[in-house]
Amino acid sequence: MKKLFRFFIISVCVTFIFTSCNDDDGYYLDTSFKSVFSTNLHAITAENSATLLDTFNTTGLINPNSDPNFWYYRYVISAIDIQSVTLRVTSTNSNFTLKDGTLTFYSLENDSIVIVKELYSTDWTMTETNMSLGQQIVFRNTNNQYDVLFDLLTQFRPFCVSFKGNTEQNVQFTVQVQINAFVWAYY
Repeated sequence: MKKLFRFFIISVCVTFIFTSCNDDDGYYLDTSFKSVFSTNLHAITAENSATLLDTFNTTGLINPNSDPNFWYYRYVISAIDIQSVTLRVTSTNSNFTLKDGTLTFYSLENDSIVIVKELYSTDWTMTETNMSLGQQIVFRNTNNQYDVLFDLLTQFRPFCVSFKGNTEQNVQFTVQVQINAFVWAYY
C-alpha cells in the first residue's frame, strides 16, 4: 500500500511538472512599444521656365533600425500598427502656397546585375496647401498606403522619402516627415 501511495504521489508530481512546462501554451514574453521613424527634407525652389512656377524636389532616407527597440526586437515583431504619417514645416524663409506636391515613400533594391528596381512605393498628393512655420499635415490611409509602409518597415533596411512639388514663389524650407507606429513583439 505504501508503495502504491508513493507511486501515486510521484506520478502526480511528474504530471504537474510536465504539464506546467508545456511550450504550446503560447509565448513566454511579449512586449509592445511606440516607434517614431523620421527624416528631415531640405528644399530650395528654382523657377521652372515651362510652368512659370518654382519647383523643388528633395529626398531623404528613413532607417527603421535607428529605433533601438525596433532593432532589438526585429526578429520577433508580430505586428506593426502605423498610426499616422505627418509632414511638419520646421523652417522656412517665408510662408508659401504649395500649388501641388507629392510625398512618396519607396525602396530601391539592386538585383544581381546592379540594376536598381523599385520594390515598394506609395504616395500622397497635395494641392493648394498653405505652408507656414510649425504647420503639420497628417496623411491618412486613404488608398492603403500604410500597407506599403508596413512592407517597407519589415524589410529592416533604409528606404527613401521624396517630397516634390511647385510653389508660386522662390522659397527655402525644411520639413520633417515622420511615421508613428505601435509595435508588438513576442518571444
